[in-house]
Amino acid sequence: MRSTIMGSLCLVVGFLSSGCSMLFVESTPPNASKLPTSEPLECTTSQVAPTVDLVMTGLQVLRTAYAASQSDGAYRSVPISRGADIGLGIGLTAAYGASMIYGYSETRDCRQAKDARARRRRREEQRKKREAPAAAPAFSEPRWKWTPPPRQPAPLVEEPLEEEREPARPSAPPADAPAEEAPTPDDDAP
Repeated sequence: MRSTIMGSLCLVVGFLSSGCSMLFVESTPPNASKLPTSEPLECTTSQVAPTVDLVMTGLQVLRTAYAASQSDGAYRSVPISRGADIGLGIGLTAAYGASMIYGYSETRDCRQAKDARARRRRREEQRKKREAPAAAPAFSEPRWKWTPPPRQPAPLVEEPLEEEREPARPSAPPADAPAEEAPTPDDDAP
């Protein structure tokens, strides 16, 4: 029975000792600086897994310190000895600590690689702008040319018809013209 418990405990410890960072952090590719900037850079920048490893390392330190503070008599009813518990605590502390260091190191490397890649992309874009052939200004020749609308002829003013015209009034004679004598009633008689 004791060997079954110890075997199960070893399996659990073996699984847990891998740490979150060892399981979930994707490291930066070794050729990250040579990859084209158009391809995505797949690596982990999140520090969640290393932080979980940090917490687990702290818990293992506390657990190991507690086991070290106990007497051998406290372990009589437990299937593991005090020395084995302390050794297990030290091993788990080392495993989680190593996983934490690995995780923080890899996430830092990934952030630095992505920053360097962004700087390289900006330099490439600036170089392309400088090397581009001199082009005409953007608005020198539009795609379509605006033409004004055709002029409308002036509206025709309609002349009134003869019947609608006002009768002509006799005009006054010029001032230097001799005045005509008005006919007298005697002149018309026969």
